[in-house]
Amino acid sequence: MRKRSVLSSSPATSHSSVGSETPHPTRSRRDRRPKVKLEQKRFKTGMGFLVLIHEVEGLCSGWTENYLKNAGKKAPRTYRHLGTLLSLLYQYSMCAWGCAKGDHTVEHLTARAITSSMAALALMKRGYYDDALALVRRVGELANLLFLFSNDEAALTQWKGLTQEGRWAQLGFERVRQRLQDKGVPIPMKVPEYREMGARGTHGTATTMPASYSAGGPAIVGPGIPQGIPALIILNHVSEYILWIALALLSLSTPPKAKRAQLIKAIGALNTHEPPRVLRRARYVRTAMPAGAA
Repeated sequence: MRKRSVLSSSPATSHSSVGSETPHPTRSRRDRRPKVKLEQKRFKTGMGFLVLIHEVEGLCSGWTENYLKNAGKKAPRTYRHLGTLLSLLYQYSMCAWGCAKGDHTVEHLTARAITSSMAALALMKRGYYDDALALVRRVGELANLLFLFSNDEAALTQWKGLTQEGRWAQLGFERVRQRLQDKGVPIPMKVPEYREMGARGTHGTATTMPASYSAGGPAIVGPGIPQGIPALIILNHVSEYILWIALALLSLSTPPKAKRAQLIKAIGALNTHEPPRVLRRARYVRTAMPAGAA
């Protein structure tokens, strides 16, 4: 099966859309996908190969950043407001608002979610879409877990007392999902998302084509081929899960009054500008916030 790669040397086998002249339909001619000068005789090796990867990643990152800032009205706003919410959760996780003492369990879990979110966005910008989804899946699992803790204090106490093996057995994805369902509260990451991200980013299947997000492929090898659809998918999911984590922290933490108000405002801003599908899922955010908070 023929695959696309920006790291291939032969014009006969290289099918890189990085050098494509087809612009986004809503973009100007100056915003075309970046071009990469490929080696014509052979594949690069050694440091040359690593340098080429770095160059391609940089070109893809620049294209993606520009795309997200200009992809209609909702995506740029979501991207901007996600940055604000990530910053606030980052501050909380490193005790920048003051240390609450204790074992820092919630802060550490939040830090993992923030780090994975930032890493997923970094990979997405560079064209590693499947790998980004593997991290987004982790963020979704943490969103489920923290949202359970915010609705069931006993679950947090139980989680702290379990061994690593016990956590997998008693508070793994399926057990957490079932407990959220039994409580009648929203489930941030549902089974279809969990399985699809696992197939694409973690485990793979016999029919999964690498980094293919259009009907019929092609499979894409390596970084640097910018695609708008997976970039928006990843932005969408990261925003959704971070939204739920922020909402959970309103119950799990006691930030200073000014910071709590800032957090609530950021939740409302991101919720307002989320894509329609996420808004339907996240409608609970508005009903759960104090009156007049958003």
